[in-house]
Amino acid sequence: MQKLNTTLVYILSVVGFICCCFSGVGVIPAGIAFYLANKGVKEYEANPEAYSNGPAMKTAKTVSLVVTVIAGLMALYSIYNYVSTTPEERAQQQREMLEQFGMDTRNDGRCRILIQSFYKYYKGTQCVPFFIIFTL
Repeated sequence: MQKLNTTLVYILSVVGFICCCFSGVGVIPAGIAFYLANKGVKEYEANPEAYSNGPAMKTAKTVSLVVTVIAGLMALYSIYNYVSTTPEERAQQQREMLEQFGMDTRNDGRCRILIQSFYKYYKGTQCVPFFIIFTL
C-alpha cells in the first residue's frame, strides 16, 4: 500500500498560516497546500485500496482549506486597508505604531536626500520601495 504525502500539505498549511500576517501572503502556500490535498483526495477516492492514509489526507485538505480562507480574508483586508487610506494616513498610522513601541520617529533629514532621489526615480510609477516607509 502506498502513502499519500500529507506532511507536505501540513507544512505548506502552517507556512501559509504564519505568512497570512504579512498582508495575506499566506494565500500562496495555503493555496498550493489545498491543491495538493485536493489532488491527493481524488487519487484516494479513485483507488482507496491502494492508499493507507486516505482519511489523513482528507483531514489535511480540511486544514489547508481553513488556512486558505483565513489567509484570503487577511489579503482582502490588506487590500481594502491600502485602497481606503491615503499615503499620508498610512504614514501617520505607521508613526503611531512605532511610537507605541518606543521607537524614535523624528524626521531630522538623515534620509531625506535618499528618499528624494528614490522619489524622482519612482515618480509616476506604481512601485514604491518598501524600506522608504520606515524612514518617514
